[in-house]
Amino acid sequence: MWNRDPSSPSYGSFDRLYWGWKFKDLSDASLQYGVRFAIQYAELKGLTGSLSPWLVAYVEYCAKLQHADGSFDQCYPFERTPGVVYDILSTLIVVRQSPYLASEKARSLLDGIIERAVRFALHTDEKHGEVANHLASYAYELINYEHMIGGLDTRSKSQRYLDRLLANFDSTEGWFLEYHGPDAGYQTRCLRYLAKIAVIRGDSSLWSVVAKAADFVGELLMPDGSLHPMLGCRSSALVFPSAFELLAERDPRYLSLAHRIREGWENGMVPLPSEIDFANALRLGDDALDAFNASRTNPSTLSKVGDEDILVGHRDFPNAGIAIRRNHNISIYVAYRLGGVAVAYQRQESGQWVLKLEDSGYLIRSLEKFDSWLTRMPGSGRLLELSDQCIKLEANFYKSLHDEVTPLRLIILRMLNLTVLRWQWVGDLFRQFVVKKLMSGLYNDPLTLRREITISPSQLNITDSIEGNSRLNAAGFSLLRCRRTTGIHMATSRYFQEQELQPVQFSWTERESWPTSSGSKFQVAVDFEAEGWQ
Repeated sequence: MWNRDPSSPSYGSFDRLYWGWKFKDLSDASLQYGVRFAIQYAELKGLTGSLSPWLVAYVEYCAKLQHADGSFDQCYPFERTPGVVYDILSTLIVVRQSPYLASEKARSLLDGIIERAVRFALHTDEKHGEVANHLASYAYELINYEHMIGGLDTRSKSQRYLDRLLANFDSTEGWFLEYHGPDAGYQTRCLRYLAKIAVIRGDSSLWSVVAKAADFVGELLMPDGSLHPMLGCRSSALVFPSAFELLAERDPRYLSLAHRIREGWENGMVPLPSEIDFANALRLGDDALDAFNASRTNPSTLSKVGDEDILVGHRDFPNAGIAIRRNHNISIYVAYRLGGVAVAYQRQESGQWVLKLEDSGYLIRSLEKFDSWLTRMPGSGRLLELSDQCIKLEANFYKSLHDEVTPLRLIILRMLNLTVLRWQWVGDLFRQFVVKKLMSGLYNDPLTLRREITISPSQLNITDSIEGNSRLNAAGFSLLRCRRTTGIHMATSRYFQEQELQPVQFSWTERESWPTSSGSKFQVAVDFEAEGWQ
């Protein structure tokens, strides 16, 4: 990914789509993160002789990418968002301290890049929503800067980010707010940075928060070591492992959880860095290296997960809107605030856990144009009844917020980028508009799903009815039952998992007939062949 051609104007760039394929009109500065892997790879091979001129080119290209105000671009020109600075700040520090950057001129240039970047970050903020993993990473990057280099006073800003993060922590249930609610996948990324802060500061109170939040992730961890994306409001299946290894190193009670997460990685039950896009693979891969280094001081985490490590019993998280019912053979998860998503696993005689059911509710799709409505949206569901054997809820249909970029839209966007969006306050408003359009603008329809989930010793039953008058139940719309579907734009929500190929009670999408005036019902039954529910 690294442009190593000294004759190229983008010598030093890590955005191959830009410098190699010429598919883009600007280089993504956040991909400069990749240099830390290149350095480690050269060290691993014992072949670092070429690094010095390449690192000089890297620094010079970073200087070329940086605007006069210290900002960098990721998505569009003159983006002026602090997030891109925080994405690469610790990497710039790694290069600054590398013995392979031998040029004093390049070191001086890099010092200026870092100082301008930090100054910009201190005078800007993320205003389009409360996103816990972003707040944690921003706080860590400033604390790490102070710890490793210093020079500018970042304590006040880093503490404000940390305070915002903790204010969005549900200390009763152990989850952080990610736009609309909890998301266990993104919570593992949040814990990556919170654990790093706790290490730097030696703060036992932060470790207590890490432990409580790790408990929540542990409850949502599937028996096969994965996280099911349909149970989180941001639909993420990524698992960042380092915080759990660090926590297990401090507290042996978390060895079991570290085991389970490691096995999910070893068995390919989670999206791996080698299988996903470069931008997200960088951060996930870096965390995997941190986890590996932490685990080397904790060799007991190499053992396999035993029967006693699998969590059993009922758990209810009313604030998160999640109910869990499980024993040693069956695990059932229901996210009723997300429209009644249901996931079930069963253990086979061989001891292997298999996916028996994943049901994300209903999708209504226009047959003529793109117009989709679905029940699985943040906050769409309301709990009506909850017991050990029965869960009743109702959910509205919400309009899907997915959209596409067209050539005309891109031309208009670039014109705005080069003119009015260069003003900071206008750019902040624009980001709020984009987030509302693709992630937070919820528009519901009069149609209502009523779902009843019953659990017996040998079977799980889902009985649904759809009620209400709406234009959506007219001709021209199809009704689909879906295994997995998301209604908001989230690039990391659709990474492939092997479990998607496993057969369950219905196909990826199952077309249903529209309910009649007499109130048709839709049913799914899952049979448990083993000892069943106890």
